[in-house]
Amino acid sequence: MDFLVNAVKAYFDRSWSREDMMSLATIPQNDRTSLNRVYLTLYWAMMCSSYGSFLHLFWELGGLLPVFLTVASVLRLHFTSPQRVMKRVSLLMISALFFGASVVPFTKYFFTTDQM
Repeated sequence: MDFLVNAVKAYFDRSWSREDMMSLATIPQNDRTSLNRVYLTLYWAMMCSSYGSFLHLFWELGGLLPVFLTVASVLRLHFTSPQRVMKRVSLLMISALFFGASVVPFTKYFFTTDQM
């Protein structure tokens, strides 16, 4: 147990100062490329989630099926090898699509008005 605690402490023991965080120095090209890929992946995951919400709102795609498909695709994503990057990205997009379709009933519930 002490090993785990020490590992967490070592991870968070960074020698960063405020100047390091506020620095406007150029970012190395390989770091910039990596950040661009990460943020582009997050952007497309949000777009897939929005498209899933659109499908549910206008075509009534829904019920419990998107919830089960979200769980299944996230589990498949978890057990896919990290070396299969394109498969993992496509599974992430599929799970985002089904997640967007499965949260629409909550948004309908929260944004409906009571007509008294």
